Formats: sequence, C-alpha cells, structure tokens
Amino acid sequence: MTSPRPPTPMCCSKLRDQKPCLCQYVKNHHLQKLVNSPNAKKAARICRSPFPKC
Repeated sequence: MTSPRPPTPMCCSKLRDQKPCLCQYVKNHHLQKLVNSPNAKKAARICRSPFPKC
C-alpha cells in the first residue's frame, strides 16, 4: 500500500486475507492513514477487494 506500482497477485491475496481486519485497522490511529491512503484504495480496487463499510 506504500508503493505507487500495481499490487502483485500475492499482494492481492494477502489484502483479501486481511479484509476482516480492515475495520480494526481504520480505527487504529497508527494505521488509519495507511489504510485510507490513495494507494491503499487503488490497491483494493485493482485487487477487486472493496473496503468494508465499518
């Protein structure tokens, strides 16, 4: 989520694995900037793994 390059298939797989935890990450003030970043949203879109509605 920190790179402007498209995510790899392995990265997409790991992102989908973490989907149940994303709401917890958004609520964590140390992680929310990373999770809500434009690159994170782009990665989720490319990986076809939409962010959950928390």
